[in-house]
Amino acid sequence: GVVEAVTGTGKSRVGLMAIREALLEGRKAVVLVPSSTIARKWRGQDLPQVGAPSRIGQLGDKRTDSLESCDVLGALAQSAP
Repeated sequence: GVVEAVTGTGKSRVGLMAIREALLEGRKAVVLVPSSTIARKWRGQDLPQVGAPSRIGQLGDKRTDSLESCDVLGALAQSAP
């Protein structure tokens, strides 16, 4: 699904809960973000909090990971598959 809301309404929390649920069900997840700064924050700070075993990758900002090599892919919107 897509979560779109104004700043401070809990989009990140909703996204993290959805990612956790997907991983626990054996699925993968893609997080689309608008900037490399936010991509780095998701990869380094937010996604490790999911609490489910996962390999975290990033597409964009000079990174070329894919869902073939990771469980959760943080992707810059302009780089998304």
